[in-house]
Amino acid sequence: MAAIVRRWGVPSRSRGRFLLFAAPLSAVLVVVLGVVAGGERSVRSARVYSGPTQGVTELSLRVELGERDRVMEVPVADTAFAVVVIEGGQRVANAQGRTDALGSAELLVRLPRPRDSALELWVESGTAASAPLARGLVLGSQSAFRAVASRRGGFQRGRFSGELELAVAPAHGVLITAQGPLDDELVIRAQRAGSAVPDARIEVKLEGGEPAESHVRTDAQGLARLKVRPSEAALRVSLSAVAEGIGEGSLAARLEVVQGAIRVTRQGDALRLASSGAANRAFLGFFDENRRYLGAQVALSTTPYGGLVGEIPWPSGLSASPLWVVASSQADLASPSAVGWPITGGAEPDPQTFDARELLLLDGAPTVRLREERRARRVRWVSAGYAGVALLVTLLLFVRRVNDAGREIKQHLSRSGVDDAALSIAPVRKGSAVLAAACIGLGFVVLGLLALLKE
Repeated sequence: MAAIVRRWGVPSRSRGRFLLFAAPLSAVLVVVLGVVAGGERSVRSARVYSGPTQGVTELSLRVELGERDRVMEVPVADTAFAVVVIEGGQRVANAQGRTDALGSAELLVRLPRPRDSALELWVESGTAASAPLARGLVLGSQSAFRAVASRRGGFQRGRFSGELELAVAPAHGVLITAQGPLDDELVIRAQRAGSAVPDARIEVKLEGGEPAESHVRTDAQGLARLKVRPSEAALRVSLSAVAEGIGEGSLAARLEVVQGAIRVTRQGDALRLASSGAANRAFLGFFDENRRYLGAQVALSTTPYGGLVGEIPWPSGLSASPLWVVASSQADLASPSAVGWPITGGAEPDPQTFDARELLLLDGAPTVRLREERRARRVRWVSAGYAGVALLVTLLLFVRRVNDAGREIKQHLSRSGVDDAALSIAPVRKGSAVLAAACIGLGFVVLGLLALLKE
C-alpha cells in the first residue's frame, strides 16, 4: 500500500494519514466479504440405496440427490449424474443417470465380476470440476438385508380343539383394509393326522370384517376359500367344522390387517396396484431373498368408489422366481404399511410376504456438509487474521502519528522561543492516546469476532 501511494507522488505526511484510514477500511471490507463468502452455502449430496452387493454382477441402485441448507433438504430434480465403481484406483464400471421430479433415479451398474468384499463407489455430478456428491466403500451384506426384511402370512392354528385340525391363512400373505370393490380372501385348511380332509362343512364367524357369518366346504385338497372385507386393525376368525365319519373341530385365530397397504397383483404382462389409503404415488421394489432387481414409481388415480388404482407393464426380461414386489408410500420402502407381495413362485395356498427394505449403501451428506463447514471456517479465519494484521498496522501508524505530532509541536514552540512554557501550552496526554488506541483495538476485536462468529 505504501508503494502505491509513493508511486502516486503523495507526500509522506499525507501518505501516513492515508494508510491510517485505509487499513481499518480495508479490514472492514475484507470482513464483510468474509462474512458473505464464509457463510455456509447450500450443498448437494447423494444417497445410494440397493439390496445385497455380495455375489452379484448387476447392481441395481436407487440414487437420491438432495440440496441442503442449514434448515432442510430438498430434492434436486432433472439433474444428470454418474455412478462410478473404483477398483485398485481404476474405474471398472460406471452408469449415467438423471433425477426425476422427486430427485431420484434408478441405475443398473454391471460389475466385471461378482465379489463378496466391499467396493468403492463414487457419485459424480454432471459438472466435471465439482467434488463428488458421495464417495466411499459400500457393502450390502445378504445377512443385513435379510435381517431387516420381515415375513408375514402362512397358516395359523390359533386355539383349536377336536379331531379336525383347522388352520386359516390370508390368501395373499396379509389382509388389507377393504374399500369399494377391494376385498380379500381367506384360505381355510382341514386336516387329520397331516392328511387333507375333503368335503368338511365349516361354519365361519368373523369379527372386524364381513361377512359376519358364512359357510364353506373343503375341496379334495382339504382347502376352502372365503371372500372377506376387513374393516378393522385385526380380523378375528372363529371356525367350527364337521366331517362325516371323521369328527369335529374348532379354531379361534386373529389375523393382522395392514392399514393403508397398497396391494400388487400380476395380471398377464401388467402389474396392477390398488389401495384404500391416501398416498397418490406408490414406490415399488422387486426383490428375491438375495438381491434387488429394480425399482419403480407408479402414480395412483382415484376411482369412483374412493380407492386408488394404478398399473405398469411387467419389467422386460425379469423372470426371477420366487419374486416379491414391495409396495410402499415411501421411496425407501420403510413405511409401516409396506408389504412385499408374492408375485411369482408362490404357488402354495398360504404364501408368505417378504417385506424387504432397501439398504442405505452410501450417504454423501455428512462428508459434503463437513467439507462445506471447513471451507467456511477457513474463510472466516482468513478474514479474522486480516483484521488482526490491520489492527497492528493501524496501531503502529497511530502511535507514529501521535509521536510525530508531539515532535512537531515541540519544534514549533522551540522556534517561537517558548521552550519553558511548552508543557503548559501542549501538555503530554498519554492517557488520551492510550484510550484512543484502546478504542481502535476494540473496533478491530469486534470485526474479528464478527468474522469468526457470524453465521
